[in-house]
Amino acid sequence: MADMRSQVIRLLHQDEPDYRAGAELGDEAVEYLMEVVVGGDPLLASKATSLAGHIGSESAMAVIRAASSNREPVVRVAAAAAMARIPIRSDRNLQAEADPETEVLDQLLHDDDPGVRRFAERSMRAREIEAATIDPSVPSRELESEA
Repeated sequence: MADMRSQVIRLLHQDEPDYRAGAELGDEAVEYLMEVVVGGDPLLASKATSLAGHIGSESAMAVIRAASSNREPVVRVAAAAAMARIPIRSDRNLQAEADPETEVLDQLLHDDDPGVRRFAERSMRAREIEAATIDPSVPSRELESEA
């Protein structure tokens, strides 16, 4: 697994990481992304959080959850933006309010930093639109405002 760790670190050290290619590393990379998020370097932690959003799995969600509580606003902004990429699981009740994704988004929507709140609002709108396309009975404020 040292090879996976070096791949993740090499990717994150790029000025502009190729997140789509990084997403192909999948859940095997999550352990190393978590190390970076809790490791202290805000720039690398924000990139690791973005990559977790591109991976989009339930285990990658743990990285975003950790990033959402990071003391550095840049990492929390990355967590808020990454939430737009986390797919809504088709096996859950779309009306449920207690799912992990909703809890993280709610926390970010109430963050002290205005940038974090702004990106959380964007992610929330993106998720509402996704939910409305999966289940038309779920209202979407964005879709309603277009009508």
